[in-house]
Amino acid sequence: MKNSRLLVLKKITLALTFSSTCIFLCAWSKRAVPISTGSDCPTAEPGESTPISTHVIMHTPTQRQTSKQLVSADPRGQYLVVKRTIARLASEPANASEGEPYDLEDCITGSDYLGVSDDSAVLALANIAYVVVHLRKTLTKLGYPESVWSPLLVQFENKQLDLQLREIGQPYNPDSPSSRHKDTFKQKLVRELNGYRAQRAPGLPKVFSEGGCGAGEVNITIRTEPRGGQAILIPVFFFELCKAQQYDPDNRAQCTWWVDPPDGAPLAVSGDYFFRASWPDGVERRGRTTFDAAKDGQTFIIRKP
Repeated sequence: MKNSRLLVLKKITLALTFSSTCIFLCAWSKRAVPISTGSDCPTAEPGESTPISTHVIMHTPTQRQTSKQLVSADPRGQYLVVKRTIARLASEPANASEGEPYDLEDCITGSDYLGVSDDSAVLALANIAYVVVHLRKTLTKLGYPESVWSPLLVQFENKQLDLQLREIGQPYNPDSPSSRHKDTFKQKLVRELNGYRAQRAPGLPKVFSEGGCGAGEVNITIRTEPRGGQAILIPVFFFELCKAQQYDPDNRAQCTWWVDPPDGAPLAVSGDYFFRASWPDGVERRGRTTFDAAKDGQTFIIRKP
C-alpha cells in the first residue's frame, strides 16, 4: 500500500514537472525581444518565431519594411520616433546675453541633421520636430513658464503635421500653407512671450524671430588608403533613427540610409556622419566625422588601421 502511494506521488511530480517545462518552453517559443522597448517581456509579432536565447534579437528584412519604407508608408506614425531622435541629437540652445533681445531662431533646421537626403517624408517630419524640440529647450532655458507657451506649441505641432503631410512630394514653396502657418505661429509666439514679460516678468529676456539660415551642403571626394577598400557613409541622424525603429543600423538591408560614394567623383554631404570602410582582407575601420564648409572640395581619406 505504501509503495503504491509512493508510485502515485512520483507520477504526479513527474506530470507537474513536465507541465512546467512545457509552459516555460511555450513562453520562450512566443517571445521576441526587440531593442530597447522598455519591457522585459514584449509580445511576439504574428508569425514570428524566436530561438531560445537571452540575446537581443534584431528584426530581419523579411519580417517587416525597411527603415525608409516604414517612414514613407506611415509618416504620421513615425513622427514621434523622428522627434525623439532629433531631441537626442539637438544641441543645447545658446545662453541669453544680459540685457540683449534673444533670437528664437538658431540657423538650424531639421534638414541639417539629415545630411543630403531627397526623402521628402523624413524631411518634413524632421523640420517640424526640430522647431518643436528647439523651442521647448530654448523657452525652458530662458525661464518662460511652460503654461505660457506649451499650448501654442502643441497646437502648432498638430496642425503643422497635418499641413506638411499633405505637401509631401511637392517642391518647396515659401508661400505654401505649412510655410505660412509656421510664420504666423512664430509671430504669435513672440507676441505672447513679450506680452507676458511686459506684464508679469520684466526680468526675462525679450525675444524675437528673424528666420533661419541653413548650413548648406559641401562636395567632397572619398578615398581609402591603401586603395581597394570600400567605404560607405550614413548621417548620424539616420543611424540613430534606425536604432529607434528597432532595426540593426549596421544592416544595410534594414537600415537603408547608407550611401555608397561614387568612385572618384564628388559627393554632396552636410553635417555629422558615421563612416565605415573595409578592405579585401577583412580589415575594417569605423568612425564619425563632420562635413562643414571648411571641407568643401577636399578629399576625405579613410586609412586602414
